[in-house]
Amino acid sequence: MSTSITGITTTSLQETTNNSEKTSSVAKKTQETEQSTAAATTDKVEISATAQARLLKKQGESVTQIATALGVSSKTVQEYLGISSSSSENAEVLALLQ
Repeated sequence: MSTSITGITTTSLQETTNNSEKTSSVAKKTQETEQSTAAATTDKVEISATAQARLLKKQGESVTQIATALGVSSKTVQEYLGISSSSSENAEVLALLQ
């Protein structure tokens, strides 16, 4: 009688272990799917060169640094920022003096 109980208990433990491993495997696959779905649906926003120039200027970058970062001329950056070349040069000189 004890043999059959042991057999049932052993079978039950094996089934429980197998079910636990299957559950763990399914949970892992679900997590991987959720992560890949999240990565695939991540939104990407692109801003215009003008907006980038304005943002960089607010962060304290000079016209020359902005031009280099954007791959455009300093004159183009000045146009983006709505400043003339003389006022841009004056602003940079004043910034250096402060």
